[in-house]
Amino acid sequence: AGLPSAAGCNTPPLGGFSMLRVGPAVARASRAAARRVALRARSMSSKAPVAATSPPAPVVDAVPQELLSRFRVVKREFLKEHAAWAVLLEHAATGAQLVSIEAPSAGGGDEKVFGIAFPTEPSDSTGVAHILEHSVLCGSERYPCKEPFAELLRSSQQTFLNAMTYPDRTVYPVASLNEQDFRNLVGVYLDAVFRPRLSPWTLMQEGWRLEPSEEDKSRFKLSGVVYSEMKGVYSSADSLHAMACGQALFPGQSYGVSSGGDPAAIPSLSYADFVGFHRRNYQPSKARLFFWGDDDVAERLRVVDEYLTLGNIHDEEAHANGAGDPLPSGWKDPQSLTSWWPPGGARTGEATAYSPASPSDVVDEASAAAAAAAPWTEPRTIRVEYPAAVSAEDDAGADAAADAASAAAEAAGEDSSGHFVTVCWALPDGGVSPGDADYVSDADRLGLQLVSALLLGTRTAPLHKALVDSAM
Repeated sequence: AGLPSAAGCNTPPLGGFSMLRVGPAVARASRAAARRVALRARSMSSKAPVAATSPPAPVVDAVPQELLSRFRVVKREFLKEHAAWAVLLEHAATGAQLVSIEAPSAGGGDEKVFGIAFPTEPSDSTGVAHILEHSVLCGSERYPCKEPFAELLRSSQQTFLNAMTYPDRTVYPVASLNEQDFRNLVGVYLDAVFRPRLSPWTLMQEGWRLEPSEEDKSRFKLSGVVYSEMKGVYSSADSLHAMACGQALFPGQSYGVSSGGDPAAIPSLSYADFVGFHRRNYQPSKARLFFWGDDDVAERLRVVDEYLTLGNIHDEEAHANGAGDPLPSGWKDPQSLTSWWPPGGARTGEATAYSPASPSDVVDEASAAAAAAAPWTEPRTIRVEYPAAVSAEDDAGADAAADAASAAAEAAGEDSSGHFVTVCWALPDGGVSPGDADYVSDADRLGLQLVSALLLGTRTAPLHKALVDSAM
C-alpha cells in the first residue's frame, strides 16, 4: 500500500501513464504479468461490455426538474470501458458532493454500490474516529434498535456491508444485487451517520469502560469493543511496525497519531470529545457520496437530498441544544485500577515503550503545518520495541530469562531477538498541478507502486529473491 496522501479524498483525476525504465529481470516479470492479464482479458471478453458508438444521454438528465434543481451538475463524463455515465453533482443546500455512476446491467451494474465518506483527521491517539465508526451503527433516530448493523448482516441480501477508519477519513460502503434491499441499506446507513443515538452508554460499549474483573470481583478492569480490538492490534509486531513507520514520517500530523486508538490513550476519551468529534466532522457539507449500478437515478437523488437536509437540521439542533444525554451518575468513592500491559507481555510499567505514539501526543496546527512544510535535511532513525509472546507457564521467569539471554547474546556479539527493519520515504505532496512545487502526479504514484510490486510482490521477484538468497 502506498503512503497516505495529505490530499485525502481530493486527489486529481488519474492522468496518463509515465514510461518507466527497468532492468532485464523487472522487464521479464512485467512481460509475464502482461501475459497473465492478456489471458484473463481474453477469457472475459465474452462478458465485457461494449461501449456504444454514440453514447445515450445520461439518465440524470431525465430526472424531474424539481428534484434535479436541488443539485448542481458539476461534470459529466462517459466511461467507455464500462459503457457508463459518471456524473459529479453538488447538493445546493449543503455543498455535499455526489458521484453518480449509471452502470448498465451488462457492465456490472446489476450489483448496486453505495458509499459515504467523511474527513476524520484525529488530533490524538484516543481512537475517537474508530470508536465513532462503530458507534454510529449502534442505532439511529429512524432505526433505534441496538445494533442495526448486526440485524442487516442477518437479514439483508447484501453482498458487502462494512465500515472502515483510515488515518484521515472514515468510509461506509454497502452493496446488494436486489434494488429494494439496496435502498434499505442506503437509508439505514445515511440515518446512522447523520442522526446516530450517541449516548454515554454507546461510548462505554464501543469505546471503553470499567467493569469488575472476572477473577476478582473487588477489582476492576478496562473493557470495550474498540479497546479490546486495539489491544490485539498493539500485541502484533507487524501492526506496531507499520504504525511506527507512518508515525515517524509524519510527526505532528494526523498520520503521526493512532487513528485506530492506542489502548494506553483510549480511556482518556471523554463523552464530550466523543460527540464533539461527530458534530465537527460528520456534517453534510463535508460528506462525499458515491453510487454505482443500474438502480433508479431519481431515487438516488431523492434519498440523498432527504438525508442531507435532515442531517443539516440535526446538526443545527445539536449545536443549539448542547451535549444532549446527561452523563451517568458519578461514583461515590474513588476507584483504583491496576492495568497489566501489554497482554501476556514482559514488563509492567513500560506501556509507552511499546506504543509508537504517546497518549499525550496532540496535534498542534501551527507546528503541524511547519513540520509538513520543512523537509528533513538528513535521514532519521527510530527504534520501537514490541511485546514478545510469552506463554503462561513461562510468564513467571520470562523477564529474567529474556534479560539473561539478551545479555549473553550481546556479550557474544550476536542478537537473538527478532527484528524488523524498514527504510521509508515520504513522497512530496505540496502541489495539485504540474506547475506546483513538490508535485507528484497520480501516474508517478501508480508507477512507484508498480515498481514496488515488480521488485517485491512475489517470492520470485528480483529484490525479494536477492534478500532471501543473501541469508541476512
